[in-house]
Order: sequence, then C-alpha cells, then structure tokens
Amino acid sequence: MSKSYDSVLDLVRAILPEDRDYHRRLENYQAERNVSRALHVLRCAKRKTLTEIASKVGRDARDIEKIEESANDKLSISDLSVFSHALDTNLQIHFVPKNATAVDSIKYLAFQIKKHLDDLADTVQDDETIERGVRSFYEEFLFNMMHLSFVSLTKLRGQGLENQDLKHLAEEARAITETLLSKIDASSDLSEEGTLVIQPEFLDAGCEKIGSLR
Repeated sequence: MSKSYDSVLDLVRAILPEDRDYHRRLENYQAERNVSRALHVLRCAKRKTLTEIASKVGRDARDIEKIEESANDKLSISDLSVFSHALDTNLQIHFVPKNATAVDSIKYLAFQIKKHLDDLADTVQDDETIERGVRSFYEEFLFNMMHLSFVSLTKLRGQGLENQDLKHLAEEARAITETLLSKIDASSDLSEEGTLVIQPEFLDAGCEKIGSLR
C-alpha cells in the first residue's frame, strides 16, 4: 500500500530526508504564500475556474492566476475583495496576537458562537414556528458540541476509539443534552439573574463514560 502524506512538505521530507536546507526554504516559501494558497483552495472548493472568476470581476484570467501565486506581502485588500466578490463570500479580517494559543483561539470562537446564538434567539420574538426551529437547532448544536468535546477528551489518554465507543459517547451526549434542555425549561433551575445554573454532576455521566474507555 502506498504511503499518504498530509502535505507537500511532509512528502519532500520523506523523499529528501537529508536536505534540511531545502526543507527550510520550502517551508518558508509556503508560509509566505499561505494567503494566496487559501484563495486557490477556496476557488477550487467552489468549483470555479480562473476564467469564471476573471469574467465575474472584469479581469483577465492571468491576473487572477498571479493573485493565487503571489506572496502575502504582494497581496492587497483589493485582491482579497476581488476573490470575495467573485466567490459570493464575505471578506472578514481578524487580527490575532502572534503568541495566541489554542486555548485563546477556542475562547475567541466561543464568544463568537455565543454572539451568533444570541442573534438567532433574537429572531424568534413571538413566532412559535420560528421558536420551534431555533430550539431544534439549539438541541442539535448542544449535542454536537458535547459529542465533539467528549471525543477530543479521549485523546488525553492517547487512544483511538472504536465505532462502538463512538456510538456510546454519542448516546451519552444526547442524554446530557436532553437533561440540560429539561433544566432550561424548568424555571426553578434559573438563578435570580435568569442564568441557567448547571451543576457539575450533569457532565459526570459523559466524563465517567470516557474514563471507562480504557
């Protein structure tokens, strides 16, 4: 069976294990073009050709190709805007500290998720049909986040999971999700400020389940 590689750099390291200077130069080259590479990947994901992109923004296909081959410091906001418009996407730019950790990124995304969930809740108003739809989404969101978290936690033990184990974790996540939703529906489970009080024991079932997967 042929070996697969996660990246071109990994492939080069395997083929030329002694040429560390070339590894470094290739790594730097890729890092200097990670934005334009992302544009190329995005275009391919949208199944758009260079000609189609160029036609939509009134540019020559060669111009679009140059953008996809440019180093980061040669790209302009205008170049990014061209791609955003041509691919029917919104351009968002974020400034992240260079020393930001995975924990920092997760916290940032958590607050972004909270904002969007609040915006979604605000659309309900007094419409029962919309409320049912939003509640259904919340239920699936809670389940998926719980399930993904449980699966990630198993990596702390450095072990993989069999399909049966994944099924059990999914069942635990679903049970905890339903428990949390029932707590939300019970007004007695809300603090004076209207904030849901979640006791640690409601998460114990999932954590104990993970602990049993040894």
